[in-house]
Amino acid sequence: MSHANAVFSGVLVKVKQDRDEQGKDSLRGLLIIEEGKPGVILEVYGKLIESFPKDADSPIVVIGSARLAPDSKQNGLKQDLVVNVRQFAIADGQINSLAITGTLGRDPEVKYANDKAIASFSLAVNTWSHKEASWFDLTAWEKDAETIQKFCQKGHALSIPFATAKIDEWKKDGETCKKWKFTANRIDLHSRKENESNGNGQRSVSQVVNAIAEKHGNLDDFPF
Repeated sequence: MSHANAVFSGVLVKVKQDRDEQGKDSLRGLLIIEEGKPGVILEVYGKLIESFPKDADSPIVVIGSARLAPDSKQNGLKQDLVVNVRQFAIADGQINSLAITGTLGRDPEVKYANDKAIASFSLAVNTWSHKEASWFDLTAWEKDAETIQKFCQKGHALSIPFATAKIDEWKKDGETCKKWKFTANRIDLHSRKENESNGNGQRSVSQVVNAIAEKHGNLDDFPF
């Protein structure tokens, strides 16, 4: 099974009670990870609802499964980046990282700028309780881009242990369009046999936390 797990820190600016498509009670929040840009939608279920902060302007770190949802209500944004929160902490700091495993939906496109390779590709990722896959548009640079160009093609399973999310903006017919795009900071290639032997490359939340700690430093101050 493919997956996308995320660790984000930011400022919680909106929280409201809601019900999902199955009628389950939930909280929905908006987490701003980059000032002046659209935020990440948070979904909170079960026992976490009671303890999750309800006040706006709370600095928070969240960990959970990520997906892309169509028809965003945020101004100019094509899709919402949604995180089903598994764990959280009230804490300052800057963390913007995803671990993504998916299937290439098309052959990677590689271009060169100043003799440096830049690969653009899309990964199809299965999402919790949703039949349709999320498509994550990613960019890889230099050696990672060259590796993707050499070894990867449509249908290949690919893992991105570290990716960062940001809003891409452009003008179309005089209007500002916005879209979530992701930068791959490292890639792992998986053969079909390897994927079957290790659960298709899927990483648990605890594995993601440990990997993020290696990249961003000690997370012992966070009560995960």
